[in-house]
Amino acid sequence: MHQPFAHTLPGEPPDRWEPLEAHLEQVSSLAGQNAASFGATEWARVAGLWHDLGKYSAGFQEYLRRSSQAKEDATDETVPGRVDHSTAGARHAVSRDAVTGRLLAYVIAGHHAGLADHGDLNTPGTLEARLNKRDPVIADALNYAPAPLLAANVPSGIPARLSTDHSQAAFQLAFFTRMLFSALVDADYLATERFMSPERARQRSATPELAPLLDAVCAEIESRSDQARERRESDCGSAKRVADCRRTVAEDCKRSADRSPGFFTLTVPTGGGKTLASMRFALGHAVRHGLRRVIVAVPFTSIIDQNAGVYRDVFGASAVLEHHSNLDPDRESLWRRQTSENWDAPIVVTTTVQLFESLFAARPSACRKLHHIARSVIVLDEAQAVPVTLLRPILAALRELVDHYGCSVVLCTATQPALAHRAEFPIGLPLTPDREIIRDVPGLFAGLSRTRVEQVGKASDAEIVDRLLGSDSALVIVNTRRHASGLFALLRAGDDSALHLSASMCPAHRAVVLAEVRRRLVCGEPCRLVSTQVIEAGVDVDFPLVLRAMAGLDSIAQSAGRCNREGTLAAGRVIVFQPDPTTEGRLPESIRLARDAAGRVMPEHSDDPLSPEAMLSFFRMHYWNQKGHGFDSPKVMQCFALGATRDPSVPRIALDFRAASERFRMVDDHQRPVVVPYGTHGPCTVERLLRGEPPTPELWRGLQALSVNVPLWWLDSPNSEHVITRTEHGLHVLIEPRAYDEGVGLVMQECGEGRVWVC
Repeated sequence: MHQPFAHTLPGEPPDRWEPLEAHLEQVSSLAGQNAASFGATEWARVAGLWHDLGKYSAGFQEYLRRSSQAKEDATDETVPGRVDHSTAGARHAVSRDAVTGRLLAYVIAGHHAGLADHGDLNTPGTLEARLNKRDPVIADALNYAPAPLLAANVPSGIPARLSTDHSQAAFQLAFFTRMLFSALVDADYLATERFMSPERARQRSATPELAPLLDAVCAEIESRSDQARERRESDCGSAKRVADCRRTVAEDCKRSADRSPGFFTLTVPTGGGKTLASMRFALGHAVRHGLRRVIVAVPFTSIIDQNAGVYRDVFGASAVLEHHSNLDPDRESLWRRQTSENWDAPIVVTTTVQLFESLFAARPSACRKLHHIARSVIVLDEAQAVPVTLLRPILAALRELVDHYGCSVVLCTATQPALAHRAEFPIGLPLTPDREIIRDVPGLFAGLSRTRVEQVGKASDAEIVDRLLGSDSALVIVNTRRHASGLFALLRAGDDSALHLSASMCPAHRAVVLAEVRRRLVCGEPCRLVSTQVIEAGVDVDFPLVLRAMAGLDSIAQSAGRCNREGTLAAGRVIVFQPDPTTEGRLPESIRLARDAAGRVMPEHSDDPLSPEAMLSFFRMHYWNQKGHGFDSPKVMQCFALGATRDPSVPRIALDFRAASERFRMVDDHQRPVVVPYGTHGPCTVERLLRGEPPTPELWRGLQALSVNVPLWWLDSPNSEHVITRTEHGLHVLIEPRAYDEGVGLVMQECGEGRVWVC
């Protein structure tokens, strides 16, 4: 056989192509480096050596030559008609070791198509079907592959100590396999890039060291503290307390950074300065213990924009990766595009959805970043927002990261959820009191108390509007888009400058409204805002009066964080009311259950319904209400199992990665995005889509900021066809501009037979 190749170069002769052996050695080396952080270097090296064994077949080499003349990419076997070049390595791995080899087989077989389900012989695409497929290319490849390459040592035993509980052990094996998969696919991407696009590869910059970043955040905190000290002479007593408490939070975070890695809680009331203080802890802890990066995960993109902006101002744009779906393409850079592929940055700011769905993903592009999570400090900002229905898999993943992948995890929130392990909550985390970063949580809450919470019982929309009009600046937060739009319509009749904020508005629209809200508040202009929960967590606004429709106690506390945030008043007012069910509409089950738990807890803590004790009672009751679901209603954990075989020394390993990825959805899968023609770029973007232009990465990122999620039943309604069309690329686009209102966003009126649809 002639010299086998891994990749061709379009238009170049074979002597410029990449030899297969060189590619395997390079991927093996890079994969080993990637997996060193979790003790799996030898595993990854073997996976790298065997991942492309199928390319040794004469059939693949002939196909490579034909495709080079047609300027096609012959190495991507996911394209129909391409030659399978990954099954050979997977089959060889299993032939070498029934247990270790099967884990390697998942990784090798999936390095293009993604991690598969275990499945059976008769289900196409499953691992079993792949391993047993009849394809002469596979045998041909193994006949031609060099004997020393095939004889590489197979590791024995995974680095993590397996639990004696079979269910937990199966999850550990799946987690390890996915991390190993990440190490391989990232190595394969980078090695291929070095050959195919050397200029792009050279533009990848080295990851900055963490120590200078720690110095920068310390200097910023000191500067802010000095500025606050200079203002104290003119500040009221409440503002002085706020400044003192923020300094205490920063000092406690600095003092705790040397503590041993593991789980931490950082319980700080809203407005306590935890954005910079938690970063001070995370960087100090990482430097002290030789960890590699800080990952901040927040529940909403609005918080990312705010927090990442703070971090960029302190550390510079080249140190902070802001990775989420709504990023403005005008802010894109080559560095951001490259580092978002694998999170090779010192500070990553992302969403909890991105973080956790990646930890349960099966696609190579989604998993590529995972090995860089090992040996990191993970700050879960607004940790109370983690969905209760997925608590079991989420907490299991966090335990694995801490126990076996060198991570420290900080649960950072003003409303600490009751996630500690106890007899009635066996899936909980080892959150003992000594792992709290703040030394005096009750004292901190007392010092940062800036609001009075009043409960007024039932209130009609007209009564709420009267309260809003009675104050120059006021915010009301309700539970549904329907209620927000109806309340806003009433309010606008009495104040035509009133503002509205909800998920019926695209992210670009919400950003404009928030900027206007902040401007009015700073300038002292009247500002009355009707909002859904989108404003609650982490959005930095400061109203003297906040009204909140009854909800979970954590949501009420977050709403209170938008009231008298800077302590400029002796006390802000937070009014909790029971809305009219006919105007509120049907509540999602998660909100309804949380509201019911709060209704039982608040009377027992009427003196201070937002105290840490009240929060603990609320979360314990809320979680107890969900116990029937087993904290895993989609049954993600059932996708991983160990079973008995005829040979007791060889367990049956059945890991269904694709099923787990499909089941683990933190975002409602019963909604779809609709692209709206908002702003200056929106109409042009919609026009490009309607012309049939394919959504390039640049265009796709722009679409995120112009999208509104709507229910599937709404898209399927015969009335929607008059205002929405589906492009040839499967995107839904708004074609009736009048259906997008500058005040409330997407509203469907008088469509088709005259029925009114409001989302």
